[in-house]
Amino acid sequence: MHSHLSKTDLIRNINKQYTQLLTYVEGFSKEDFLYKPSPEKWNAAQQAAHLLSSIKPLLLAFSLPTFVLKIMFGKAQNPSKSESEIIKQYQAKLSEGAKASKEYIPKEVSWEERSDLIANLHNTLEKLQKKINHYSESQLDACLLPHPVLGKITLREMLYFTRYHAEHHQKSIENLFEK
Repeated sequence: MHSHLSKTDLIRNINKQYTQLLTYVEGFSKEDFLYKPSPEKWNAAQQAAHLLSSIKPLLLAFSLPTFVLKIMFGKAQNPSKSESEIIKQYQAKLSEGAKASKEYIPKEVSWEERSDLIANLHNTLEKLQKKINHYSESQLDACLLPHPVLGKITLREMLYFTRYHAEHHQKSIENLFEK
């Protein structure tokens, strides 16, 4: 049996991770915001757009009643894994070559779109946090959602992933500037 983070701690950790990332990116010059060391790399703008595209479906899922989620995706048969297990599983999939599926690959983002993108991320996260609050601790472990890389995972596991995903992309942005 794992000791899981409470819903309050999950929300706090997601908020802290995204605030750190957004504060970092908000301080970028135009040049840094759009900088790519190579064409196949995503710049900071695209990393932010990717994160937005990955939390929007989560906002939708948390807007649905739990019975709808259970009908659509089934009910968890096993207890939720810990955050470190979810991170290890995701990192293993990435090392096996897993990549973002088509709908999560960001288009080019212009400097002019920057403030809207950042505001949209802030607003979506704020709405998501309110929606998460409507769920009980047991519902976070009972309902499943499909993850494009991890398969069906519990809502709690999805929230662990959501926090880690922001950390992962912040590191990716920092790595853009390493010589």
